[in-house]
Amino acid sequence: MKSLSFIAAQLVFVFFVIIGSKAFAGNYQVVKNLPLDGVELEVGVAITPPFVIAGEGFNNLSGIDIDLIYELQKRTGFTFTEDRIHLMNFGELLDVSSSGNLDITGGAITLSEDREHLYEFSDDSCVSDSVVVVHNSSKIDELKDLRGKTVAAEVGTVSEDILPQSIASTVKMKHSATNFMQFYDVSRGHADAIVVDHAVAVDYIKTWQDSNLKIAFALPQSENGMGLLFKKDDAVSKHLTEAFHEMKMDGTVDAIVHKYIPHYKKQPSAKYASYRAQHQNNKSSI
Repeated sequence: MKSLSFIAAQLVFVFFVIIGSKAFAGNYQVVKNLPLDGVELEVGVAITPPFVIAGEGFNNLSGIDIDLIYELQKRTGFTFTEDRIHLMNFGELLDVSSSGNLDITGGAITLSEDREHLYEFSDDSCVSDSVVVVHNSSKIDELKDLRGKTVAAEVGTVSEDILPQSIASTVKMKHSATNFMQFYDVSRGHADAIVVDHAVAVDYIKTWQDSNLKIAFALPQSENGMGLLFKKDDAVSKHLTEAFHEMKMDGTVDAIVHKYIPHYKKQPSAKYASYRAQHQNNKSSI
């Protein structure tokens, strides 16, 4: 007859085999069930701190959108084509993206109504209004003061994209190749103002301390959600929007935003909230 100690040892062995097998099977199942495991995606961004920040030599990308993209990769399993995220200027980024050649697009992208027919939207990462940035010595302090002035903007942007029609028709646009050059042009007196998302303006003014720039005022009713763009009507995009929604619901998105904008507390206006509610109702339920 087998001793009680031998039987106990056998039971312990069987217990650990069963538990260990379940743990291994569970981990294995999670890895194998990632919906985009092994799928290569084209991902492009434009440098727009704090959403996309490039380290020395344009390496070591960081920022809100970069962290969101890597979290999406972690949750869905895709890989990057050529093992990298492509850096482009904003005009080129939207040209390439709108033609369907990017699976994920980031870089302080506003989720505006005029883009909705071209892309699938992620949930909002945050909400930002547009502000007018001027030189410290500027007397511009309200919308009508922009009449007849030179407004800096990235290549591909027209005045109607950023200003009310009554003002847009009166300004002269000075186009720059990069986001930074818009700020540089105003700082150095080559343009009178720039219209940009609030979070982007705050980051540039804070980090470029000798820029001599200030926020003059916010454009009325200019609030827009910020987020990522995905390819329209694409099976991959469905998995990306679902994963992003999970990130939003479990607090991951907010944690990433607060990492780069610690005091972010922006509450959307009733007008914007109504638009987003309608947008969510039109989307397939997740």
